[in-house]
Amino acid sequence: MLKSLPIISLALVLIPSAPARTDTVVILHTNDIHAHLRPDYDGTGGLSFVSGYIDRERSERSDVLVLDAGDVAEKGDLLAFATDCEIVYEAMGRIGFDAGAPGNHDYDFGLDQLRRFAELAAPMRMLCTNLVDETGALVFAPSTVFDVDGVRVGVIGMITPQDTLTLDEEATAAAIALEAERLEPDVDLTIALCHDSVEVCQTMARAAPLVDLFVSGHSHEALHEAVIVAETGARIVQAGCYAEFVGRVEMTIDL
Repeated sequence: MLKSLPIISLALVLIPSAPARTDTVVILHTNDIHAHLRPDYDGTGGLSFVSGYIDRERSERSDVLVLDAGDVAEKGDLLAFATDCEIVYEAMGRIGFDAGAPGNHDYDFGLDQLRRFAELAAPMRMLCTNLVDETGALVFAPSTVFDVDGVRVGVIGMITPQDTLTLDEEATAAAIALEAERLEPDVDLTIALCHDSVEVCQTMARAAPLVDLFVSGHSHEALHEAVIVAETGARIVQAGCYAEFVGRVEMTIDL
């Protein structure tokens, strides 16, 4: 998606314009992997498939960013269960995920184990703008900026609001908007990793108009086309569940 441009007044018509400078970014994204290390009974999906696809894309292009929108843990393989899902996070770090947001099933293990998951997934960066500890401090950084082959990409994380230790939906939307505003001078593209449904992401997009792309999760929706938010132009994507799909978005950015 092109970054929105300011309206140009007629007084500028006679001034020669410089050629448009654009660049591309490929975003590969997953959500709701739910500890599916191996393919399902029909032979589809699994982290081995995800790993192979990411490796192939990165071997062909230098402008790839790999993101996950949460719920890496629970519901999956016995090996994952036997390791309290730690092996899944370790695998994601080795596969080469760049950033992820925690999901509600990841949160089920408690904050200490969630921090442990983040350590195991390194160098993947765990991001969350609405998860706090008992003192009210953020558990993880709310965002980070990646240089993706010359394109500055800001990524913000978010967990589904919980009964305790998270902001509610309205406060979460405000936090995302504030973080996107803070990042805006230093980025060419802003992405929100939102572990919540496409419907909720539409609400978030209206509250945070500076976010260009929402990578959604939680609702296990396999979108074959992006949902476009009419009011802001933001795109919302989601890649199903259980590592059966890797979402792929190629964007041309006006720098």
